[in-house]
Amino acid sequence: MVIQGAVNLSFVWGISEGVIGLTVVAVGTSLPEIMVSVNSARRGFGRLLIGNVIGSNIVNVTLGLGLAVLVVPAAMDLSAVALLVGLSLIISILFYYIIKRDWRVTRREGVLLLFCYVLSQIAFVSILQLGLL
Repeated sequence: MVIQGAVNLSFVWGISEGVIGLTVVAVGTSLPEIMVSVNSARRGFGRLLIGNVIGSNIVNVTLGLGLAVLVVPAAMDLSAVALLVGLSLIISILFYYIIKRDWRVTRREGVLLLFCYVLSQIAFVSILQLGLL
């Protein structure tokens, strides 16, 4: 149902399926994780919040991608992969430096992370529109 809806949305809006997957579907499927993170922060469970964020990313990359390509292998342009991995690495290093002090993230750092999200979306959509991914 989600897959067909995403494909239909892509057709109606005249946007590539990759862009819809990267934006609408990605945010929609991440909402439960986002809510767990917000509720953990509200209740003062910072380690649960950070563990959830890190753990869900590991699961998405390893199980989500790993199981999917067992069904149908995926091909990507090497330069696009290098850019995406590089961007992910930069964000991961930034996150490491933010939490290494005392497992706390300030509001200012939260804004910085949101800014990184927006920049990553712009980069990903640009790569998709260029047909590299």
